[in-house]
Amino acid sequence: MQDEALARQAMDECESLLQPDWRPEFRIEMLRSRSHLADSQGDLDAAIALRQEAVRVARDVFGDWRLEVIDATCVAELQWRAGRHAEAAKLLTAITRKCGFGRL
Repeated sequence: MQDEALARQAMDECESLLQPDWRPEFRIEMLRSRSHLADSQGDLDAAIALRQEAVRVARDVFGDWRLEVIDATCVAELQWRAGRHAEAAKLLTAITRKCGFGRL
């Protein structure tokens, strides 16, 4: 429990240092870290929501499809683990189509 509290404290401190004019990768890394912590605590809903926000930042703010795919794939994996198999399959299908792979 103490390690999780220290991790959360460190993340809060890091986020407070982020500057608005810094590249979005820093924000994405913070979202990933918070998602990982939520997952480790068994809160898959929070982990999914945080990764979905990372997808949004990668797509809408940064415009980097590679980061979008990385985080969207993680969302699908978390959805699958949460028992949301149809949502995960739909997301993975959308990712493969967006990347030009059609149907696998």
